Amino acid sequence: MFNLSSYLDKFKNIVPHDRVIREKCREYIEKQIGYNMDKSQIKVQGESILMQAPAVIKHELERMKEDLLKHINQDTKTIIKSIRFY
Repeated sequence: MFNLSSYLDKFKNIVPHDRVIREKCREYIEKQIGYNMDKSQIKVQGESILMQAPAVIKHELERMKEDLLKHINQDTKTIIKSIRFY
């Protein structure tokens, strides 16, 4: 007999697409500091998020980095370990 529970366990650890992580990141930044960051300014590479922004915005994002990491990891059920700026 087919066990549905064991079949569904395969899908428990599926990570969301990079697009979802970028969108959640962008929404949180817009909500917190009011800066409308373009999705192309955010890249996801493995367990890191890379962001491109003006110097003033980078400074604000650096201050809220821990909150941003916590928010993204909770909302997307991923493990993002770092945010870097370029």
